[in-house]
Amino acid sequence: NIVTAILCAWNTKACIKRGQKIKEQANHRNVTHLKVSVVVERLLRQETVSKFNEIASDDLTIMDNFKETTSATPSPKEKVPRQCLGRYPLQYTWCLYFLDGTCQSLAWEERLDKVAAVNSLEQFGVLAYGYLMFSSLKIGTDFYFFKQGILPRWDHEQNRNGGRWIIPMENRQRLMDSLWMRLLMSAVGNWYGDLSKDICGFVVNIRRRRSKLCVWTRNGSDEEKTVQIGHAIKRNLEVDLSFTYEMHEDCEMNKPMDQKVKYTV
Repeated sequence: NIVTAILCAWNTKACIKRGQKIKEQANHRNVTHLKVSVVVERLLRQETVSKFNEIASDDLTIMDNFKETTSATPSPKEKVPRQCLGRYPLQYTWCLYFLDGTCQSLAWEERLDKVAAVNSLEQFGVLAYGYLMFSSLKIGTDFYFFKQGILPRWDHEQNRNGGRWIIPMENRQRLMDSLWMRLLMSAVGNWYGDLSKDICGFVVNIRRRRSKLCVWTRNGSDEEKTVQIGHAIKRNLEVDLSFTYEMHEDCEMNKPMDQKVKYTV
């Protein structure tokens, strides 16, 4: 089944070694001062990854924007043909973004960094083992995990009529790490069934006092379906917390906090 497939991908020795390498070197390089994608890209170019490439040479799609940050090019010997393993395609292609919220002098588009796109469980296994713990990131940074073709912006056509379920994470840093990974697993594992088509993406906001996880949906005025999604999130995360739903347009208008809450589960 889907969970077994994820575990198989995760338990691949190359994935484990690669994920540990990313975590260790990201911490060593002080990733708070580098784009996450740059760290991942540099590690991908190292000789130590060649063994991983034997398993998944095309399993992590690194974006073209890396070419602007480094002039290094992989040597031909690093391009090892992928071995024949079972491939488990995802229902959707998901894109991971990183936003450095501390550089307010830059435009939003310049601060948003598209890290990778995944469309198989093998790719997700790589990303899961290589993801960075939030304790190593600056206050004010965000991660977005969105369906391909949907930008994490309120004014995007797929988000314009939607909103977000908010899972409060004040002073729950370790819990937030595990819940974020569980949200990603629920996305790639299609734990939401038919409700998945109404989910746009998942967000984690790192803040000093009001860190939170969010799930963006595309039609907040559909109360029945939106509330069903809220209950599904709660069931998948297995937490005893109160979730609230806000429309994007209400957030954009800077309404008072108590006036923005549309639904609660």
